[in-house]
Amino acid sequence: MGNRSNQSAPSAEAGLREYYSVLNRGNLLDGWSRLTPDFQRKYSRNSFDSYTSWWTQVQRTDLREVSVLNSDTNQAIVRARLIYFLKDGRKSSEISTFRLVRQGDRWLFADVIR
Repeated sequence: MGNRSNQSAPSAEAGLREYYSVLNRGNLLDGWSRLTPDFQRKYSRNSFDSYTSWWTQVQRTDLREVSVLNSDTNQAIVRARLIYFLKDGRKSSEISTFRLVRQGDRWLFADVIR
């Protein structure tokens, strides 16, 4: 029971879905911990306050059309259509491609590929 194989680790798609599920539950600290230090620096100016200033405006995020473009044991490229429902009633949609890296049994966001 104490021995976990790679097969028991979540898929990259599951890692992406879990990240947005964590944020939809309002657990921003857990969400922040799922970003690599490079991602935190590049997209949130290495500031948890900067990260939360965006996510506290979001009521929820829906994931659509998730597809894993490339994946191996330690890294994956995943594309998804994201729909952001903001607390002020606005809605926005974008298609993003992410590079995820595995750290233990979790996938971390390493970059956004445009």
